[in-house]
Amino acid sequence: MDKRNGREEKINTVELAVTYECFGKCRHCSAAEKKKPGSIDVNTAVSALKKACEEYPIESIYITGGEPLLYPENTGAVARAAEEIGISRIVLITNGGAWNSESDLDEITDMIKESPFTEVFLSADTFHKEYIPLNKQRDFALKLISKNCKKVFIHPSWVIGRHDENIFNSETEECVKAFGELGFKSTPGTNIYLEGNASTFLAAYYDSESGNAVKDPVHVCVIEPDGNFYFR
Repeated sequence: MDKRNGREEKINTVELAVTYECFGKCRHCSAAEKKKPGSIDVNTAVSALKKACEEYPIESIYITGGEPLLYPENTGAVARAAEEIGISRIVLITNGGAWNSESDLDEITDMIKESPFTEVFLSADTFHKEYIPLNKQRDFALKLISKNCKKVFIHPSWVIGRHDENIFNSETEECVKAFGELGFKSTPGTNIYLEGNASTFLAAYYDSESGNAVKDPVHVCVIEPDGNFYFR
C-alpha cells in the first residue's frame, strides 16, 4: 500500500471506485483520463477492503466510479462485503442515470434497496445535467423514495467552493433548489480540484493556490478498479 510520506495516519474512510467507466464526459471529472470499460473484481475489492481495515480504523466507505451503477451486481456485492467486514457507514455515490427503461430503473433501485447502503448521494449539478437530464435524475431519486430508501441526498460539485461566485455554482444552486422543492436535502458537496477534465475546462476559475490545494491531513484511502491504493 502506497503511504504518502506518513500523512496516511488519519485515514478513516475508503473511497472505492467500482469502475472508471461512465457515459458522461463531465467538465469537472477527475477520473476522465482513467476512463476505460470494466469493473473491479469483487474478490479484489474484498481483499483491498480487508487490507485497508487491518491497517486503519475505517468507519466509512464511499462506493463510486466512474458510474458504479453500470455494474449494479458488483456494486451491491461490494456494499455487502463492506457490511460483513464491519464498516458501519456505506454510501453510494451515483449520477442516477444508468437506466434506459422502467424495468432497468426497477432492477437498479431494487438492488439498492436490498443492499446495506446507509445513504445514497446523487451527483446532481450543472456538470452532470449536460449528460443526464435533471428529470431523469429526479425519477431515479423518487423511485428510491417510493421503495422506502429514505436517506437520499443531493451531492453537488462546486467550483472552488459553494460560496464562490461563478456561473457554474449559480447553475448548480438551481439544481439543488429544484430537488429541494421535492423534499431532498443536499450534502455540503464536493469542492472541485484541478485534476482530469477540470484542469482543462475550469483552470481559468482558479488561481494557483486554490487550484493546487491539498487537504491535510489525508483521511481517504482510494481503491481503484484494479485494486491499487492511493491516498488523498
